[in-house]
Amino acid sequence: MWNLFNWYKRKKEPVVVDTSVVLPGNKVLNKLLEAWPWLNPGRLWPADTDYVMPLENELEWVVFNSPVIRYEYVPEIQDCDDAALLLHADIVRRRYDEYKKGKIPENEKHPWAFGEIWYQDPVRGPHAINLCITRDKGILLIEPQGGKIRKPQKDMT
Repeated sequence: MWNLFNWYKRKKEPVVVDTSVVLPGNKVLNKLLEAWPWLNPGRLWPADTDYVMPLENELEWVVFNSPVIRYEYVPEIQDCDDAALLLHADIVRRRYDEYKKGKIPENEKHPWAFGEIWYQDPVRGPHAINLCITRDKGILLIEPQGGKIRKPQKDMT
């Protein structure tokens, strides 16, 4: 569900972490390994050469306006892995729609640095969520069932 605290966060001026908008695929791996050094880089495969890092408020707008976060939870049919896949697909679709409308600058014609991850949650067990690398906040995790956005924890396994 939409969260009042996330709405409050959108009012703040973003602090830019990385001044560039485009992130090369190999730098995606570096950012993930900085957050979780125990990851096996041989099992991380960026699909594209370059990615665009949105601002946190751009990410929030897209997530909170996605129909996916309002889908009803249905075990095995519409649970965390399905919601993460659908939210990722909705982000890709929106990016394509913006491209077709001519709203993407020439130097930003790349997908967002956005994807899905699966991990072992200490409370829930196996879990799937979305991940986005933003310019102002770095790595953010998105709970696709409800849209909660947060910074990652180092102890995610």
